[in-house]
Amino acid sequence: MEALQHVLRLPNSVRLSHKKHLLRHAIWLFTTADGRNSTHGKMNIRYVSDGVLKGGSDIRHEHIVPIRELINQLLEEPGRCRDILKCAEVCLVTHGEHTALGVAEKKSPKPKGRERYRAAGIQVFDRKSNRPADWS
Repeated sequence: MEALQHVLRLPNSVRLSHKKHLLRHAIWLFTTADGRNSTHGKMNIRYVSDGVLKGGSDIRHEHIVPIRELINQLLEEPGRCRDILKCAEVCLVTHGEHTALGVAEKKSPKPKGRERYRAAGIQVFDRKSNRPADWS
């Protein structure tokens, strides 16, 4: 959190592309922190798709709200850093589901965040509650 806030406070003399690169990396690390005690940290994630649960291979670490959107929000409203990072969640999906999310994202109106999963027809399971994710 502090690293992100530090990047957001960098002077305007620092290139925007560099700030975005630093924010992208910091958000990635932030979203894998829960898995720090796992051999494969990015796989110890709260939300997983039905495809992953059924033994799908080629698993992807998918940001529910894409990192580019989080970065844009942080740059527009740096004072809301804590609130914005609450949306920095991930879900493990198969390669096919990842592709379906990309297709759903291009639809009009463009679905955002968790809506992308519904639009792509992807069921999500919450490992914390041991139930299907309640994203209503």
